[in-house]
Formats: sequence, C-alpha cells, structure tokens
Amino acid sequence: MNIVLRDFYDKCILVSIINAVMTLENPDYCSLHSWDGSNYSTNDWAGTRATVTFYNDGCVAACRDENNERLTLLKDADCYLNGAPEHIYTLANNESFQYLLENVGNKDVPLITSAFWILKDTLYSIDMQSDMMKNGMHILKDQLLADTNRIIEKNVEDYDMSSAQIEFAKYLFDLKMKAAEHPVQIKAKDFPNIFDQSQNYNDGIESLKEIGIIIL
Repeated sequence: MNIVLRDFYDKCILVSIINAVMTLENPDYCSLHSWDGSNYSTNDWAGTRATVTFYNDGCVAACRDENNERLTLLKDADCYLNGAPEHIYTLANNESFQYLLENVGNKDVPLITSAFWILKDTLYSIDMQSDMMKNGMHILKDQLLADTNRIIEKNVEDYDMSSAQIEFAKYLFDLKMKAAEHPVQIKAKDFPNIFDQSQNYNDGIESLKEIGIIIL
C-alpha cells in the first residue's frame, strides 16, 4: 500500500496538536496522543493503543487491541514483522515494542496484535489492509488514510471544539509545518481566548512541548 511517510508523520503531528489544544481545557485528554522523541503513541480509551517509531526515511508501528483474539495466541511480537529488513526488527525491539510490554511468566514481553512498517513510501505488513485494521490498526486509520481537512472536521466534532480552539490548532499546525524539526515558541499572553479560559493547563503545555511547541 502506498503511504507517503511525510504525510503520515504530519497527520500524526496534526492530531497531536489538536489533542494538546483540547488538553489545555481538559487534562484527561493528555493520554490520547503523546510523543517521546521520535515515538508517537496513541490510545483510544477503548482497549487499543499503538506506538509508531519514526526514523530518517521510514517508520515501524505496533499496536495492541485488548479485545482482539490474537492476544490469546501469545505470539512472539517479531512474527508480525516477518519479511522486514533487520534494521526494522532492531528499531521495533528497541523502541516501539517497549511501549507495549506486559508481564508474562514473570518476564516483560511486548504483546501486540498488529504491526506495519513503511519504507520508501510503501507500507508493509503481514496482514492485508482490512485485517490490519481489524486487528488494531484502526486506531491509526485517519493518520494513514484521511486527508488533513477530514481529520480536522472529525476532531472538531469529536472534541466539540470552539471556533477559537479550531483556529489555534490550525495556527500551531501551520507554524510547526513551516518550522520542520526546529522548536516553535509562542507567548501564552498573545492567546488570552485560549489560555485565560483555564487555570489547569499544565498537561496541555507539556503535550505541546512534546511536539516541539514551547509556550512562554
């Protein structure tokens, strides 16, 4: 399946920015999307979570759906990367798998129900696309397949975003895209319609910092 890596990365940034903006209002949202260096993690609060590790010209993603029957098989996580280059195995085991560890037989092991990797703008998986989604990757469906306008529309509805929050999220996303890998700095006092509405926005500020957006 053709997936442009840069577009996928940018859409992971977009949903993270939207979530961070809403976390400024409601700290509970902070667990839905997060970044740890080049690792992007998402959780749908319904038993599914995934981590994507980005690097240079590729990425590897792994997920676990707690309601998926594959968990009963206790398969070695590496089995979901059959056919991948050696560096993908290494990246998954050192990074993305580490966010999906569970204690099994007194040993911490990654428990996953689906995985994929992207190289040269092509997505690879042991699963067909429909099976990949059915086994947990639906949590990344929008980031993989939807365009940015559709993602914004969906999140506006899901979060019940105000017009001020929508415009702020779009503004931050535009700044981030122009800045690329460089940090972005803005002053909270310049956005009183956002920051003066809550006295408990530290989690939202931290979520933005994870993306490289610094609130002064």
